[in-house]
Amino acid sequence: MQNLATSLFTTSEWEAVANLLKSLSNQQTEWLANNLLDISTSDKSIAAEKKAVVAYGTETGNSKGIAQKFYEKACHQDKSIEIINLADFKFKQLKHIDHLYIVCSTHGDGDPPEPITSVYDELLNLNEDLSHLSYAVLALGDSSYDHFCLTGLKIDAKLRELSAIPFTECVECDVDFEETADEWITFCLPTLPDITENDEAHQRSSNKIRTSTYSKTSPLSVEVVKNTRLSDDSRTNPIHHLELEIPENIQLSLTAGDGIGVLPQNPPQLVHQILSLTKLSGDESVVVKQIAMPLVQALREYCDLTLVTAQCLTKWSEISKNNDLIKLSQDKQTLRSYLKRHQLTDLLVNYPVPLNPQQLIDSLRPLQPRLYDIANSTRQIQDELHLTVEKYQYLWSGKLQNGICSTYLTNIEEGEHLLIFPHHNKRFHLPTNQNSPIILIADGTGVAPFRAFMQEISSDPNREHSVWLILRERTFLNDFLYQTEWCQYLQDGLLSRLDTSFSEDISVKSIYDIIQDNEDTFKGWLNAGAHLYLSGHKNIFDHLTETLSHASSYSRIWLQLTQQKRLHRNVY
Repeated sequence: MQNLATSLFTTSEWEAVANLLKSLSNQQTEWLANNLLDISTSDKSIAAEKKAVVAYGTETGNSKGIAQKFYEKACHQDKSIEIINLADFKFKQLKHIDHLYIVCSTHGDGDPPEPITSVYDELLNLNEDLSHLSYAVLALGDSSYDHFCLTGLKIDAKLRELSAIPFTECVECDVDFEETADEWITFCLPTLPDITENDEAHQRSSNKIRTSTYSKTSPLSVEVVKNTRLSDDSRTNPIHHLELEIPENIQLSLTAGDGIGVLPQNPPQLVHQILSLTKLSGDESVVVKQIAMPLVQALREYCDLTLVTAQCLTKWSEISKNNDLIKLSQDKQTLRSYLKRHQLTDLLVNYPVPLNPQQLIDSLRPLQPRLYDIANSTRQIQDELHLTVEKYQYLWSGKLQNGICSTYLTNIEEGEHLLIFPHHNKRFHLPTNQNSPIILIADGTGVAPFRAFMQEISSDPNREHSVWLILRERTFLNDFLYQTEWCQYLQDGLLSRLDTSFSEDISVKSIYDIIQDNEDTFKGWLNAGAHLYLSGHKNIFDHLTETLSHASSYSRIWLQLTQQKRLHRNVY
């Protein structure tokens, strides 16, 4: 018998079994002997309890909000569940999870949210049997992009590939996600395991997200106390510096590297154009989020008046009975092509629809908040938030268009109020090691968080970083953002080195040229443990990282940077 036992069990397993049997009473041992088979096959009260997790991947906070709502409803119904940020997720945890509910957004045109990039890549390369896992995915996205909800769809496809069992098909949400998300939560709640007497779910306060009082749905009103143009008057897309006053006794718990969400308003001339095309006065009463208000207010503050969704066009085809519009809405490829080339005003001109005020509001997508990095340290200036904003312009069907939020911010008057909410970006904070050297590379308004970094370092006597700053903008004379401040930091010794790249000046050097001209110094800083921060336009830094990571002279260093989490990206 002893020989058979040792051949079936490892030494440690057999010791565990023997120790368990020694600890049991005669009555317990007899019951176990009689019921062992039943325990392994059917007795749920003795078998391991099911573990359920809702995990979110987010950049703007929408997925986090849905996951938190799911978690709170589950707790209210005495369901057992934990909540996890995918950015902190370890895949070895999967073997201990039975039910997994993922809420994940797609950033831009098919990219995962920046905080979960490494976890997302790890999942797509995972090769494990997950046949024990049941799951559901809620994918958030923006249908104005080709790769709508791609991140969530890829996660769903990978879990299926690894033999995980879906509770339902992957559910896709557009920017007006609330109703679809609520339906997904309602469907998923009954699939959760119930809390048992031995469950510690009621005591899992450490898993609960500590949210600020202020959010996208409950913003804070702040006064604009300063709006200064930083760039030359000749620049068509000017850059402004804004200073916002935080009301007394309000704590947003923002750190250098964090940002805020801004709820913009549509320009009055665009609102007037929409009213004119729909033959509505604007005085009509409508309901938005269960609040009655004049139509003109709803159009200005709550509705996207530029982009049109497929859902909107489909609704209009049903209302109008217009054969051309019905035909257009029934062909997905033709519809997507049309929406890429036409905005709301084009649709109203080409397909006039007899909409009543409420139908108009209900068919339009919500006006989305925009995220901006804070350009000051709240450690140094506690009652203000500073922003660096470039008026965004883009071509649409051959016409130059102004970005809604950036135009709103650059035109806002001092004394007016903004609606904001905090946005935490913990992967773009200063190093926890207060002596680590840091290299800061900024493109345009990407310099904003680095201004906050320098203020943080100057106000904290414990921080003794060596700092190398590389800035890229258009011209030295007209676009050297915060020039006097950088020069003062150099003079004070807080900034170790400053290099600039001005794309429109004669004999310009790119950021890559600056790095290559100082290759030994750059490598020396990285080999000494420097953290590398990249902030600004995504296309600039995608090209730079692609070049450096594939250069044979940098491959080892770049691998160490990513593995040691010393590479920090803040791109848009």
